[in-house]
Amino acid sequence: MIFIDNRQNKIEISDEIEKNIVSIIEYALQEEKVNIPCEVSVIFVDNEKNKRNK
Repeated sequence: MIFIDNRQNKIEISDEIEKNIVSIIEYALQEEKVNIPCEVSVIFVDNEKNKRNK
């Protein structure tokens, strides 16, 4: 499963961008011969949210 979570509003993350990210992750998993169930999370945050989480 691939999860994409957009927690920022500075850059628009369109459906097309999300589809491209999913395709790239699926390709990378295939190339690395990952044949087990796995989860990949992609979270977009701005600098302010990133600083608060440190």
